[in-house]
Amino acid sequence: MLAAGTAAEKGAEVILIEKMKKEGIKLSITGKGRCNITNIISISEFIEHFGKKGKFLRQTFNYFFSEETVNFFNSIGVETVKERGGRIFTKKGDAKEVVFCLLKWLKKNKVKIIKEEKIEKIIIEKNKVIGILTKKNNENIKYFADSVIMATGGKSYPQTGSTGDGYKIVEKEGHKINELKQALVPLKTDILINNKLKNLKLKNIKVSLFIDDKKKKEEFGEVYFYEKGITGPVILSLSKKIVEEKKKNKKIKLKLDLKPGLDENKLDKRIIRDLEKFGTKNIEDILKKILPANIINLFLKRTKIDPLKKGNIINLNERKKIKENIKRFEINIEGYASFEEAIITSGGISTKEICPNTMESKIIKNLYFCGEIIDIDADTGGYNLQAAFSTGIIAGNNCVK
Repeated sequence: MLAAGTAAEKGAEVILIEKMKKEGIKLSITGKGRCNITNIISISEFIEHFGKKGKFLRQTFNYFFSEETVNFFNSIGVETVKERGGRIFTKKGDAKEVVFCLLKWLKKNKVKIIKEEKIEKIIIEKNKVIGILTKKNNENIKYFADSVIMATGGKSYPQTGSTGDGYKIVEKEGHKINELKQALVPLKTDILINNKLKNLKLKNIKVSLFIDDKKKKEEFGEVYFYEKGITGPVILSLSKKIVEEKKKNKKIKLKLDLKPGLDENKLDKRIIRDLEKFGTKNIEDILKKILPANIINLFLKRTKIDPLKKGNIINLNERKKIKENIKRFEINIEGYASFEEAIITSGGISTKEICPNTMESKIIKNLYFCGEIIDIDADTGGYNLQAAFSTGIIAGNNCVK
């Protein structure tokens, strides 16, 4: 949408072809339906969230970044607010408002939108794109054009339309597609998720990632349990590394510090105090003063302490087990969810084959790329949408030139 509207503003006659019944389905569910459109941290910090490939975006962000994004959306009728961590959301907290305002903007710029039509291939002549071939109701349709922008997304959330079509189309024409992997994806664990654990949200905890028993990374924030395993901002941030290492058959373990605000000594004193003060109560009830009630049953299974044991007969060894599990609650990672549950796709068209200042293919003239089809991906926090918007603007500008 950003690419099409920008090209139209520059004077081009633009056709936007969408294979789904509705436009912007994936955009309308981003940020849990609230749409985290960008983040206002500096460009250098922003790029770090993309890892080594982030440098590809520097020229793009120097041209169109978070300030320009906020100004643009404000100008088309989307009010925004800043939230924790520099994240920018819509004021109404409604991602569908973003889609609605973008469509209104496209209409104003006379972009023609064709829906329920699937792109089959790009038409190339003398190493230059001259159009595309689509299919609708088993009928082939050709469109001829001076430039073509591919914004076909990744493979994640295929029900929204992003089924990896674009990768196959450009790979046939000579582009290298780096391995496609799930990113920002929930994880499968060794824990049996029962009704008590399901929907449990652990807030303000520290999560340490261990690969083959070596600590590799640490994150602070929220972890959610759901029917298939664990998710939440911290888990999603760690998931890309975990998917990569799991593919190498590495042993993955997470250790959760359930009380990062208390060091070992302070926590020990707190446990002693509670055991003395509520000594006649069962340990499962005493622990509710420190931990969320929903996790206590699992917690006591780990410590092998009888839930009905009174606080005043908990021995030193059991107290040590309680402290150890509060500070280092272990979860073994057995796998990860499919592309159907992954928020984004890692991998895609190699950035080495795309001009970073124009988004034009280095292999096929007048063919441009933007968004998730490119091998760039980041953590949660507005980074991926900003990359999509910025590369869309750059592609829209340069395809007209």
